[in-house]
Amino acid sequence: MRAGGLQRRCPAPAVALLAAAVGLAGCAPEESPTPPPTPTVAPTATAAPVPSPSADVPPGAPPGGTAYVLVPDAGVRLPVPEGWETVDGNALADPAVRDRLAATYPGADRLLAAVDELGARAEPAFLAADPSAASLASPIATSLSVMVSHPSVGGLLLDFVAGFIRDGLGQALGAQDSPVQSHIQLSLGDTVRFDYAVPQADGTEVVAVAWVIGAPAGTLLVTVIGTRAAVDALDTGAIAEAIVPAAAGTP
Repeated sequence: MRAGGLQRRCPAPAVALLAAAVGLAGCAPEESPTPPPTPTVAPTATAAPVPSPSADVPPGAPPGGTAYVLVPDAGVRLPVPEGWETVDGNALADPAVRDRLAATYPGADRLLAAVDELGARAEPAFLAADPSAASLASPIATSLSVMVSHPSVGGLLLDFVAGFIRDGLGQALGAQDSPVQSHIQLSLGDTVRFDYAVPQADGTEVVAVAWVIGAPAGTLLVTVIGTRAAVDALDTGAIAEAIVPAAAGTP
């Protein structure tokens, strides 16, 4: 297996099979030869043409209640819940913007600390936060973030990189136990998923779901964090599966 992807396996050469015709001769009384029957040729079935997807139609639609947002730094279009505040990578580099986010959204300081913790490995590219009353009243507001590093990696190298991200993210979030880890395949690329439990002093169940994705434009860290009820309501699996390259469809 080569670094950065799965080894391609070449098909074995085709083997030609030769058929030999065997003629049988025998003695028979002399009679008028009977002409052989005319062979019947079965009509050739024609496969129905498979329509090509239109260049103007994205390969998938975002899950219900979300809309695609272009994240150019990550080279993707990301399904974001409608009504959420979105912040691009340039704004996240502004200390004043980060201070406002920390003051507005409960727990945003913890998420931004995770961004700083991983800063040597990935750059922040996007953040979306839920401004609803229920989110703002929670110990941690529901959010969706994207970080990107280069180059894009896959296979064993992706597992290796994900191991560093797993530990740094868990420490920054305050997760006490190792996350549940699974290796999955998203439409965007080879992926390692982490599910964290982030205990709160008041007993509220807070969770974080993170995907380390070997995407075409780079290795992405996509993270959703919030209360258990809020994260479950988002259908995070559908959101992750619906992430598409920026070139797919119109932003």
